[in-house]
Amino acid sequence: MESPSFLAFLHLLLSLLLALPLAQASPTSQAHALLHWKSSLRRPTPRALRSWNIDTHNTTTASPCHWFGITCTNGLVTNVSVLRAGLAGTLDTLDFTALRSLTVLRLRRNSLFGAIPAAIANLSSLADLDLSHNRFSGELPASLAVLSGLVKLDLSANQVGGKLSSAALANWTRLTHLQLQFNRLTGTIPDEIRYLSNLRVLRLYKNRLSGSIPHQVGELTNLVVLNLNTNNLTGSIPPSIANLTKINSISLYHNTLSGPIPSCLGNLSQLKLLYLLNNGINGPIPHEFGNLVNMEDLRLSENLLTGTIPSSLGNLTNVETLYIYMNELSGPIPPVLGRLSMLKSLSLSFNQLSETIPHALGNLLSLEDLVVSKNQLSGLVPPSFGNLTRLTDLEIFQNQLSGSLPQELANLTNISQLQLSSNDFSGPLPPDVCKGGKLEYFSANENHFDGPISRSLRNCTSLVRLQLSNNHLTGDVSQVFGVYPNLDFIDLSDNRFSGELSTNWVKCPNLATLHMSGNMITGRIPPQFGNITQLASLDLSSNQIVREGEYHQISETCLA
Repeated sequence: MESPSFLAFLHLLLSLLLALPLAQASPTSQAHALLHWKSSLRRPTPRALRSWNIDTHNTTTASPCHWFGITCTNGLVTNVSVLRAGLAGTLDTLDFTALRSLTVLRLRRNSLFGAIPAAIANLSSLADLDLSHNRFSGELPASLAVLSGLVKLDLSANQVGGKLSSAALANWTRLTHLQLQFNRLTGTIPDEIRYLSNLRVLRLYKNRLSGSIPHQVGELTNLVVLNLNTNNLTGSIPPSIANLTKINSISLYHNTLSGPIPSCLGNLSQLKLLYLLNNGINGPIPHEFGNLVNMEDLRLSENLLTGTIPSSLGNLTNVETLYIYMNELSGPIPPVLGRLSMLKSLSLSFNQLSETIPHALGNLLSLEDLVVSKNQLSGLVPPSFGNLTRLTDLEIFQNQLSGSLPQELANLTNISQLQLSSNDFSGPLPPDVCKGGKLEYFSANENHFDGPISRSLRNCTSLVRLQLSNNHLTGDVSQVFGVYPNLDFIDLSDNRFSGELSTNWVKCPNLATLHMSGNMITGRIPPQFGNITQLASLDLSSNQIVREGEYHQISETCLA
């Protein structure tokens, strides 16, 4: 890490270089500088730059001030903003010394490439630099450190590498927005980040940064957005982050952070978004999180969290997304979660939660996704689930749930995914399971369902995948199933279906897997089955089917 004396020397050296005598900027020299750069861009000339021309009859008083994307003050160019204009080329030929009056340079969302020239530091008045969403490469220029007047810097969505400069961070004291995400930056986050006392937005996500999050981040007391996700950061979450009392968004997911969640994060009363998922964070969910009353999106999934879900989370009445899946949580689902009236998506799957599903979850009238699969939940499905009329995804598979499904599930007319497999359910399948005509994924395999297939399922043309294996379902397979234009997978194995195979399966143009083994199906395989060219797996074994012909185009066939 650079010493303070080295930083001072570098700053002085760059300042002296910029103070060398330069030709006085004029409208004409600025026009020529811009036109020279325009001529270097790839042809054809973008339509946006067609106004960039000099009057051949009056070249001595040429001015670019009327050109597209150009703003002038007192006759000199102060703002060049050419966005989404199809510019393709480099900045190598742009004479920055002629444009030292620039305060704003915005070239976002073009196709510019090559390295960012070190000479860009000649724009000594620059306050706003936006080169985002281009194809710049090379390393972050060290010369940027001299631009002490920068207020906003956005180089995001490029291919820029190198390390964050301690000298730059020490000098960018006016910076309010630093956005370097979606690049290839390496190294650590320097401690000098502390000098960015005016910073409101810090986005460094999707780089290759390593090391720990410096505790000095806690000194950025004006920070509103902190995004460091998708890097190689290690260590624990610094408790100093609790000093960021203005912050409303913290995203640290997809790193290798460890240790417990600091309970003091519960003091961040303005926080609306907290993403800690996909790390190695352990310990309990802090009870103090109940103080985050402005929280809208809380994601703690894919960690090593233990203990119970704190009942204090019932205070988060503004939360819309609550993800705590893939941890090691135990105990019951707190009934107080039924207070979260704004909740749209709740996922508690892949934990060790036990006891019954609270009836109070039926109060979540805004809920669209409810996922509590892969736990140890027992008892009945609450009839109150029928109140969840906005629900599109209900996943309760791989638990110990039992009994018959409540008739109230027929109210879920927006359901597109219903996953009930690997429980101890009995009785009939829901009679109106596809009442809304939107069901795409339905799994009820490995239960004790019995009785016939409902007419609702026969007419469910929206189906994409259907898994009903390992039950006691009955009915004539030529009658109870219809034509499904979107179906690609169906497994009816190990039930009590009878009858003969229908040619309707030939009318399912996307069908790739058809499994009906272990039933009481009779007759012959319709010869039309040989025309189902997309069928990759066919299993009709352990039935009473007469085998005729070969089905060589099917990669996996079992007819025995």
